[in-house]
Amino acid sequence: MTNLTSIYLEAKVIEFQDHKKYRWASGMMSPVYCDHRKMIGNVKCRKALMSQMIEACRKNLNDIDAVVGVATGGIAYAAWVADALDLPMGYVRTQSKDHGKPNRVEGGLSSGARVLLIEDMISTGGSSLEVVKTLKNEGFGVPHVQCLMTYFPQFVVEKFAAEGAKMSFLVEFRNFVSEPSVQAIIEKCPELYAQWESDLTERCQHPEKFYTPQGQAKPAFSKPVIKLKS
Repeated sequence: MTNLTSIYLEAKVIEFQDHKKYRWASGMMSPVYCDHRKMIGNVKCRKALMSQMIEACRKNLNDIDAVVGVATGGIAYAAWVADALDLPMGYVRTQSKDHGKPNRVEGGLSSGARVLLIEDMISTGGSSLEVVKTLKNEGFGVPHVQCLMTYFPQFVVEKFAAEGAKMSFLVEFRNFVSEPSVQAIIEKCPELYAQWESDLTERCQHPEKFYTPQGQAKPAFSKPVIKLKS
């Protein structure tokens, strides 16, 4: 089986910095950034990743009737999974259309269908949980959520379980820590990464402080950049 951490690093899907360079959609500043759109354009790495993704999803085949992607990052991966499993595919918009039919769930799936929800990245789980609730409100069952990567699963898996969904993932942050190139960066600024982990943990454990009930970030709670000594 291909080592997925090496695939992520080879495709430059995940990047580690020695300063807080990236602002996540949640408003949090982070020295780590994961962009699964880069995986789409790398045929070799994409095939290696999807081989394991499809096999992971195949285990749930008896529990699902369709595959649904979270817009926008999960759509391509959901399409490849649905094609491999020979299942209908749909996706959930970030918000309802303001023209034509005001759909949020697309694909013409039958209400009552049991869906496998596909997400590329789950960090705090806020936006993905909002999608799960949207699907349930539309009459769908969501027994399984499969993502490509998460940072600290111990803080998010139980949130999905509370909504009746089993969350699974292929890669987590600690898988990268033993990689020499990543070790070198973390050892250069351990206090930065310790603070980042603390910030992310707080957001996972106390989402009401940072997010609206709809899973949107409260801008006032963007963490400040940590200044390191030169």
